[in-house]
Amino acid sequence: VTVDVGGTLIEPRERVADVYARVAASIGASHVTPASASTHFKAGFSRFRGADGEDAMRYYGDGKSFWRKVIAHVLTDGATRDDISQDTVERMLDALYDYYECPSSWTVAHGALDAFDRLRARGVKVAVASNWDDRLPALLDALGIRARVDAVVVSAIEGVEKPSPKFFQAVCDAVSVDADAALHVGDDIDNDFKGATNASFAAAVLWSSQVPSGDGRDGSYRAAHDFHALADAVLAANHDLPANTDYTAQLKKSLFF
Repeated sequence: VTVDVGGTLIEPRERVADVYARVAASIGASHVTPASASTHFKAGFSRFRGADGEDAMRYYGDGKSFWRKVIAHVLTDGATRDDISQDTVERMLDALYDYYECPSSWTVAHGALDAFDRLRARGVKVAVASNWDDRLPALLDALGIRARVDAVVVSAIEGVEKPSPKFFQAVCDAVSVDADAALHVGDDIDNDFKGATNASFAAAVLWSSQVPSGDGRDGSYRAAHDFHALADAVLAANHDLPANTDYTAQLKKSLFF
């Protein structure tokens, strides 16, 4: 089982827009409001990458080459202000890095670690698979997650990111499991669901509280928002399988919660 991090395994404890507005005010940029921060953060996150070029990744190294652009976009109200200095951008960047490096700034999905323990106790490998900067392993250590999984695969460390099949292959290689015996869970349709599907994973599940239309057999998205239910489905697919069983079909059947 491979699991995405942001938006799936962990979530910010506070709304990002509220944090950005508060930090901006602390450095004298009181024009940034939660509403403006939300708008310009979303636009910047979608628009920018950590380097130029068609195939550029979002995160390189510690990710500052990306986040610097997003923060500048928020501070300048979407590049409509010219009174924001680079020093102001750097001060906000440093303050936000200090904030988000604290484990208390994050919450771990309910039941996730217990579900991981159940899976691993039955011989199922569990790996974290995330588009993130190279600080992620230290954060997962601080949150008590790293010791409860078999591998942590991070885009900035691997040099390739989801939805590339090369990323998903790196995850499989990290736990010595073939793609056709793996399940991926994540909150992004393109990066996670389609990425894993295109990488020939046995199954993919969209981490969402919304119930999908159809039962999944017609190509609609399978969705889940309960790690214990996911663990139950995987363990049911693994239970006493006879020789030559089509594992992929069995796993997908078990995932129709």
